[in-house]
Amino acid sequence: IRAATTGGGPLDALRGLGPFDATILGWGSLTHVTDPDEQAAVLAAARALSPEAPLLVSFFLRKDTPRAGRADALRRRVRSALHRVGGQTPPEGLAYEMNGGFVYWFTDLEIHALALRAGYEVRSLSPLPFPHAVLAPMTASGPLSAG
Repeated sequence: IRAATTGGGPLDALRGLGPFDATILGWGSLTHVTDPDEQAAVLAAARALSPEAPLLVSFFLRKDTPRAGRADALRRRVRSALHRVGGQTPPEGLAYEMNGGFVYWFTDLEIHALALRAGYEVRSLSPLPFPHAVLAPMTASGPLSAG
């Protein structure tokens, strides 16, 4: 984000190399951005570095409907307790993975909203075998044509 906005940071050298034909954000990138505003900033930064390039993103995917198991009941109680004691309520998709730390599990609807917020249109979204989407940059008249 810093490289695309104010300059600096570990990816600052990218500012002089673009524009790129495409940008890829794998599971190790967007999935570990747990704040919705920062998720949008990551996509906006990719758009700033290559305004006409498609963006390929991989992510963890959850269903649009909440689960109803015992672990989910505990999760709801913990979220409610944090809210009552004045803490910030964690985003619904936030989870902790033993081998990956804190991650965010997106829904289809969240991917579409996130893309739109950063100036992209979802061209394809595939849940299997590994959730991923292809986002196309939008212009004032609509999505840029691929080709």
